[in-house]
Amino acid sequence: MLSYDPLHPIQSGIIQLVGKEPGIEVPTILAKLKTEFGVMVSKQNLYKIIGKLIDHQVLVKNRQAVTLHQPWLENMYTFISNAKEVYQNKEYIQDFQLEEGEQKVFMADSLALLDGTWGHIMGSVCDIAHSHHYFVYHPHPYYRFGMADIERRYWQSISDKGIAIHLLYGNKTYLDMYSSQATPMPGTQDVLTDTPPFPKEGYFLNVYDDYITEVYITDEIASRFKYFYDQVTDISQFDIEHFNDIFRMKAQTKFIFRRSKKDAELLKEKFRKYFSI
Repeated sequence: MLSYDPLHPIQSGIIQLVGKEPGIEVPTILAKLKTEFGVMVSKQNLYKIIGKLIDHQVLVKNRQAVTLHQPWLENMYTFISNAKEVYQNKEYIQDFQLEEGEQKVFMADSLALLDGTWGHIMGSVCDIAHSHHYFVYHPHPYYRFGMADIERRYWQSISDKGIAIHLLYGNKTYLDMYSSQATPMPGTQDVLTDTPPFPKEGYFLNVYDDYITEVYITDEIASRFKYFYDQVTDISQFDIEHFNDIFRMKAQTKFIFRRSKKDAELLKEKFRKYFSI
């Protein structure tokens, strides 16, 4: 399950569990923090954190049963409703409403720094454009290992809009197939192929309605990723920390955001050959 506050995963997990199940008991919270959020916490520390949330009138506790504090919940609802209205109004999203043939180019010093802009733009596009299908190409499922929680949150937000997500990956190594199966993403249909219609390394593509985004990473970064996919033949050989370091490596990363009905249709035709639509 996704954490709405990744900087404070224990508090976030507690609040989400209590919000989903009013009256949930502390031992159940302890167990579900591990199974649903992957968060390990001692019983003593859990009681301490719950106590702080009670002191700040976020939670109410009756013996072992925990519920959300009603005034806090009302304040959160008001905040979320207001923020949603602001972020979905036309003045805010007009920067993403490109004219036909218009293009914008962004540069970032790493994939990690680019990812926020990339997801923000395409998430906004899904609010202003209208299509039931979202097409995505990645050379490998990089984000299934690195930044997996962020990736899950992004696809969940798109799927919640009723959009079908078609993910095409350009390689079928052991690690490609393992990550696709071991870390499924919400609302996505995955296809792996060794003969993609796009470059096998260093290139990412998103197509939604008439909007297209393309990301180009340097040969050095692409080759560092490729090393893992070429060399790992068993998950026990995989070093997740070194893999994740690649996302943060300093290297010029180019992001192109454009709108072209003709080009989008041509690209969609290439995708449709791999999906049952």
